[in-house]
Order: sequence, then structure tokens, then C-alpha cells
Amino acid sequence: MAGGILEGGPAPAIPVGRAVPGADRATGWGAAAMEPRDPFAAYREQVADAVRHAEVVSLFFPRLAKSLIVDMRAGADGPAVLLDDMAETPAARLASFRRLRPDLPVPERLTLAAWHGNVRGLEDAGILSALVERCRLEGGADLVGQAAALYRRLVALEAGHRRDLVNGAGMRTLWQRTVPAPDGDRA
Repeated sequence: MAGGILEGGPAPAIPVGRAVPGADRATGWGAAAMEPRDPFAAYREQVADAVRHAEVVSLFFPRLAKSLIVDMRAGADGPAVLLDDMAETPAARLASFRRLRPDLPVPERLTLAAWHGNVRGLEDAGILSALVERCRLEGGADLVGQAAALYRRLVALEAGHRRDLVNGAGMRTLWQRTVPAPDGDRA
């Protein structure tokens, strides 16, 4: 995927849906076809395509500060799917391969893709099925099992993150309303 948004090149033009006669430009809904625009469809397809074809992909989840790394290079243990903390920069991610796959050289090319949606959205976008198929072709049932276990781990991490948000874990109060005292005085 030379020059695509996943490799840091210039962003390609992203189609935003079919032109529908009578469509409202602001909402994207057409009077005749009632078809919404999907500006992220091309991006999701690029991510799925990278998972299908790139040698090394780092799919990172900023909300979870984690990266799912798909490395199809044949090392001592064959191809690998790994879960690691999110790297601060592309250079830091490349350098992390010295730790993650010490038996292999640092990859010559690395495809990076951010996933800002829910982890389960990978399924709806066809990215999970692309990952499973690629793992089946490159590494068989063991690699598929590895990828499935890491996907379940990401789902669990996301559920924990959501629970922490609801419970206020790691949050602090910025402002608190004063509540009148029972006798009418302000507390």
C-alpha cells in the first residue's frame, strides 16, 4: 500500500458515498434513496487490506493504549500476532521489534493503523475476518488461536476501561455543586 494513509503518505481521496439525486449536502441523506454517506468505509477497507497483505501491521487502539501487531515474517516460531503497549512514535514501534521478535531484524516496512472505534467494531468492518483468514493461511490453527485469544483480551480490556469510566476510576472532581444545608444555609 504505497503512499496510503496507513503508511504515513499523502491521504488518498476518500469517497463518501454515491451521489443521490435530491441528497442534502449536510446530512448525506437523499430524498430518493435515503442512503447515508460513510466517510470511514474506505479507511476500514484499507485497514482490512493491510491485514490481508502487509508483512507487518501495528493496529493501535489509542483509548486502550494497546497495539495488536500482526507480523507475518517467518521467525524461529513462524509468524506471530502480538499485543503490546502502544508506542509513542512509529520509530519507537520499529525499535520495539528488537524486544518483541529478537530473532528477526527490525522490519523494513511497517504499516500503522489507528482504530478509534470499539474493539468489536473490527468484526463489523471485516478486519477480524481478514486477520483470521491471514493467520489461517500463514500459520494455521495455532496462529488463529493466538489471534483469537488476543482479540478476546482486547475486548476484555475495553470492557474494563468502560467500567472504569462509569465508576470514575482515575478521575478527579473539577467542580462540585454546593448543596444547601437542611436549615436553609449554604454549606
